[in-house]
Amino acid sequence: MTNQRNFDVLIPEVNLRINGNALSFDASSDIVAVHVLEDVNAAGMFTVTLLSWDNKAMRVSWIDED
Repeated sequence: MTNQRNFDVLIPEVNLRINGNALSFDASSDIVAVHVLEDVNAAGMFTVTLLSWDNKAMRVSWIDED
């Protein structure tokens, strides 16, 4: 996280790993939201929402890609 000595700002930091590998910078910079559901009576789960439009290339990104 960046040095924020003069600011009182809370910024969540997400470190997502897929199959043990860190998410690429391009993908992690497109994270829009992360939702975590923890329940004592059910399995925990999470969802990650990615921005799926590349403005430079004018095409959909992250869909059906490796």
